[in-house]
Amino acid sequence: MAESDLQRYAGTYTATLDDVALNLRDGGLMLAVTRRAEIAGTRPKPPFPPPVRLAFVGENRVIGLDFPSKGARGELLTDSQGDFVWYRWVGRIHRAQALIRGTGIPELRRRNVLRS
Repeated sequence: MAESDLQRYAGTYTATLDDVALNLRDGGLMLAVTRRAEIAGTRPKPPFPPPVRLAFVGENRVIGLDFPSKGARGELLTDSQGDFVWYRWVGRIHRAQALIRGTGIPELRRRNVLRS
C-alpha cells in the first residue's frame, strides 16, 4: 500500500489501560504503546513493549509482524462517514483521539490543556 494511502490510518487511539499510536515508518504502518495505566501501584513500572510493524490482511484489518506481538490481530472500525473511530487490538478497544482544529491538541484532553 502506498504511503499516501497509509496516512489515513495514522493516529492515536486511547483506552482505559493504555494508549496506542499508529505511525508511518519506513513506508509501513507501525504500532507503539504510548501510555500504560498504573495498576495496583506496581513498582518498578513495567517497560513499554517495543513498537511492532503491521501488515494488512484485509480491509482495515492488520496483523503484528514483530515479537512480542507477532500474529496479534487488529481492526480499524469506521463510523457512517467512513472515519476511523475505533481501533481493536488484541481484544481491547481504543477510541480515536480527534484533534481540535488547527491546534494539534487531542479533543479528549482539551479541557485540561485549556485550563492551564
